Amino acid sequence: MIYSYGTLGWYYTKANRQYDNTDNQCALHHFVTDDVPDFQVIINATLASATYIMYDMDDVSIKAGSCVVNPLTNAAGTVYSQIILTGATTTGKDDGKYYFKVTPNAGNPIYSDVFCWETDVSDYLKVSAVVSVASIMIGHLPLAAFTYETYLKTVPFAEEYELSEVGVEKPYGDVTASASSNIIRKFQISGYNKTLNFLSRLPVINVNNTVTITWKGEAMVVYDIMVENKSSNPDVYVIELTCKQKDYLQTYNTI
Repeated sequence: MIYSYGTLGWYYTKANRQYDNTDNQCALHHFVTDDVPDFQVIINATLASATYIMYDMDDVSIKAGSCVVNPLTNAAGTVYSQIILTGATTTGKDDGKYYFKVTPNAGNPIYSDVFCWETDVSDYLKVSAVVSVASIMIGHLPLAAFTYETYLKTVPFAEEYELSEVGVEKPYGDVTASASSNIIRKFQISGYNKTLNFLSRLPVINVNNTVTITWKGEAMVVYDIMVENKSSNPDVYVIELTCKQKDYLQTYNTI
């Protein structure tokens, strides 16, 4: 059993990865070149240690090291192990496609989705979810405080405005008691099933934590997130991400 939430999917065999089972191998999550993607994965095993190797598509090792392993126990007393990698970097590497192999000290290795390094990510939508407290559970097991961050292909956003009014009925007519105006931005994202998995759970992350959407250098801290799968097939998902910014305009009327 693998429990994971994040920017990469995880598998017990390479053959089960999305990349190996699609005709569209461009549906990938992107990261800045030389920034090794952070991850945390929970497996149902008692581990003392785990190591990782980051490979290119020719299975040449690019980066290797040790992961942090934390023991976890659910309410039924079953022991799991949380495998974490954060803060790893490289220098002078090439743009391109890569993947992880994580080898625990006991049991079978696990493999990540293929991801893409890009030096220039200015045309991608940056999605960042910061879990500052251990307030998120997966499979009744706590996720560690963490930052999930990736860059996704999108088309230019559509901007809309939402006006909300609350009125009070008076003999001389209705009077506005409060009003607010929200900026709504919609992004159409091309991805795959793990893209939908990552985005569709952002509203849960956003309850007690912070989700930031960045487009063309403009960061938007959002308070409401909606994710809709517009269309899908085995090769590509078209996903609409709708978010409302926190800097909404609001007023109250003394009646």
